[in-house]
Amino acid sequence: MIKKAAAGYAGWLCANGIVAPEKNKIYAYGMELVLSGLVNVLSVLLISILLFHPVDGLLFLAAFIPLRTTAGGYHANSHLSCNLVFLGTFIVLEGLGYWLQEYCTVHLYLTIAVISLVTLLILSPSEAKNKPLTPERRRRNRRRSLILGGLNLAIGIILIWGLQVPTPWCTSYYLGVIAASISMWAAQIKERMCVQ
Repeated sequence: MIKKAAAGYAGWLCANGIVAPEKNKIYAYGMELVLSGLVNVLSVLLISILLFHPVDGLLFLAAFIPLRTTAGGYHANSHLSCNLVFLGTFIVLEGLGYWLQEYCTVHLYLTIAVISLVTLLILSPSEAKNKPLTPERRRRNRRRSLILGGLNLAIGIILIWGLQVPTPWCTSYYLGVIAASISMWAAQIKERMCVQ
């Protein structure tokens, strides 16, 4: 469905002289990526709204998207499986988040930030075989992801001093952080399974 919509839009751009016909496939592919990402974001926001916690979804995405776009991570074999894996991860982590708020302390945020930073130091950037990075892009993405990891750690330290109990908003943010780490480890596992 996403592929069809993207191809239709790219065809429309070509038919109206906005894009040269020889660039049709490039625009179709770019539109596929945009639509797939949009479906992921809107799905998370819709689930958050249905659960009466729309801010939780926004904070999850605010943590996940910058890390995922700079550090890399798991790539599914299709847009549908990408959307299902991402939404499933969000639902499982949000469910876990409600439990964690009942039984954990604010030290959880610091623990997640440390795990994320260690993951970034080991794996960032985790690139896909079909989307290799130039050496410059690799250095830039690594630097940016490590800065984000350091900021998450600093925020975690500040939260320990300022909060007595976990809050839903902070928990959702740090679940987005851990989701990005899970994505990076999943990419490594998938790559090793494909090599063997």
